[in-house]
Amino acid sequence: MGAGQVKHGEHAIVLGGSISGMASAAAVSPHFTKVTIVERDELPEGPENRRGVPQGTHTHALMTGGRDAFEALMPGFSDRMVAAGAPIFDQPRDIAFLTGQGWLKRAETGVETFFARRPVLEAVVRDLIGDFPNIELLRATATGVLATDGGDRVTGVTLECDGEQRELTGDLVIDATGRASRATKWLEALGYDVPDEVEVQPHLGYASRLVKVPDEVWPEGVTGVIALPYPGETRGGSLLLQDNGYTIMTTCGSAGDFPPGDEAGFEEFLQTAMTPILWDIYQQSEPLTEITTTRTSLNRMRQYHKMERRPAGFVCIGDSMQCMNPGYGQGMTNCSRQALEFARQLGEPGASLDAVVDGFPARVIEINAFAWGVAVGGDMRLPTTEAIGLEPPTAEDLAGAEFFTALERAATADGWLVGLLQGAINQMDPTPLFAPEVQERVAEWAQKVIPAEVTDLTRVPAL
Repeated sequence: MGAGQVKHGEHAIVLGGSISGMASAAAVSPHFTKVTIVERDELPEGPENRRGVPQGTHTHALMTGGRDAFEALMPGFSDRMVAAGAPIFDQPRDIAFLTGQGWLKRAETGVETFFARRPVLEAVVRDLIGDFPNIELLRATATGVLATDGGDRVTGVTLECDGEQRELTGDLVIDATGRASRATKWLEALGYDVPDEVEVQPHLGYASRLVKVPDEVWPEGVTGVIALPYPGETRGGSLLLQDNGYTIMTTCGSAGDFPPGDEAGFEEFLQTAMTPILWDIYQQSEPLTEITTTRTSLNRMRQYHKMERRPAGFVCIGDSMQCMNPGYGQGMTNCSRQALEFARQLGEPGASLDAVVDGFPARVIEINAFAWGVAVGGDMRLPTTEAIGLEPPTAEDLAGAEFFTALERAATADGWLVGLLQGAINQMDPTPLFAPEVQERVAEWAQKVIPAEVTDLTRVPAL
C-alpha cells in the first residue's frame, strides 16, 4: 500500500479471477494490506481459452472507456496490449457497421478501440496483476459467506479448496463471479430478502470460429464488418480483426434462429445472413479452429440498490449485479469502469468503507445507465424479446428512443455525428449527445433524403 493511500482494512477478498475480479483486486489493492483473489478454475499461464469464460471464443473489443479505466487501475495496460499484438482501430473509420437504418458513415473520428481475443486480454491483465505485491491468487470455490451473529456484517467466505472445507476471513468481500453469482442465495441464508430482478431476454445465439483473412480480401480498407440482427432480420454476424492478424467470424441469430455449430449449418447461415459481405469474406478465408456456440444473451439487473437491508463488508460488481447482452460488447468496459469508481470512492479523504459499500449498488446503476439503455433498448426492438420486471417506458424514455433512432439515421450520412455517437457509446457517456448543436443537426437530417448507398447491403461504404 502506497504512502498517503487511505487504508480500509487488512484483508480484502475478491471472488472471481476473470476480468471483473482482476480489475476489482487492482482497485482495492492500495487500500488493504493484502488482497486475495479466489478463483475456481486453474488459470492458464498464457492466452488460452478456459471453461469459466464460455463466451471467450467469440469476438471481443475493449471500448475507449474500458481502456482508460484499465490504464488507471493498472498503469502500462495499453502498452502491454500493443506488445501482445492487439491493434487499436478508429472504430468508425475502420469498421463497417450496419444498423437498422443502414450503414453508418465511415469517418476519421479518433474513437479508438482495442480489438483482441478474450484470452489475450485476460493474459495481459493477469500479468499486470502479478506486478501488485499484495495481491495473491487462491484456487478454490466459494461456497458461502461468513457473517457476524446478527448477519449485519460479512466477515469472510467459506471455501472448498483441494477437496477440503476452509474459511477465509476479511474486512471486505467483493463478488465478481459474474452471471453465475450465488450472492442472492448467500444473503438469503443470512436472513435478507432476495433482491428483485429485471430480465430482458432477446433470445440470441452465437457461433464463432477463428479464421485468417488475407489482407487483399478486406473490402474498402476495413478491418471488420458488424451486421447484427435488427427487426425484420434474424440472421447477422460480425467479422473483426483481432490480435496478431487473427480474425473471428461470429454469426448471430435472433428470435430463436440460432446459428448452428456444424460446418454445413454454419455456412448456410452465413449465406442467408442480412448482408452477403460476411459470406464473401469468410469463403475466401482460412478456418483455424472448430466452431463454438453459446446462447447467452440475457440482460439482468439484480436490484441490490433497492434492498432495505444489506450486510456491511459485502458488495457485488460487474455481471454479478448487472449483466447485459454480450453482443453489444460492453461487459469488460462496464466492469472496469465500476472498479475504477470503487477505487475512486475508497481513495476519497475521510472515506468510510461501510459508506462506500452501502452506496455502491446505486452508483453502479448510475454508471451503467447508458449502457443498460443501449442494450435493453436495442433488444426491446426485437419482436420476440421477453421482459420480466421491466418498468413501462416513460414519456422521457420514448422521446429518448425516438431521438436515438433519428441520430442513428443521421449518422449514416454525417461523419461528425457518427463520431459523437460512437464516442458516447465507447465512453458510456451520452452527455455530448444532448448538446443543442447535436439536436439541431439531427433535426436537419430528419428533413433530408439519406443517400441510397447506405442501404446497399452488398457493399461496405467507402471512407
